[in-house]
Amino acid sequence: MGAVRPYLYGNLELPAFLTSVFGAEIVESTPNRADGSHVEMRLADSVFVIETGTTLADGPRGSVYVYVEDAGATYRQALQNGAAPVEEPSLKPYGEYAGGFKDTFGNTWWIGTYQGSE
Repeated sequence: MGAVRPYLYGNLELPAFLTSVFGAEIVESTPNRADGSHVEMRLADSVFVIETGTTLADGPRGSVYVYVEDAGATYRQALQNGAAPVEEPSLKPYGEYAGGFKDTFGNTWWIGTYQGSE
């Protein structure tokens, strides 16, 4: 496991959103309770922690950059799952096709697919 783990907050539906959009898998979870639960999810070679529950409605939000196989497809999948657009993916001068969206829980996700240098 990596030395750095992003820590995100949301409601009880956040893990399902991340599974649908990124294919993330739950590796550890406490029982779902109305006041919250602790979930650890794996996305490729990374693990991140999620705290969910109604008491976290006004908690801090995160911003994460994720490398994906197809930033355009991931962006569309996120919007189909209720995310709001932040920046439509486009080719960047640093060789990535990248963009971003905000999930319905307030976290911002930046996604990129490396295209190579010109």
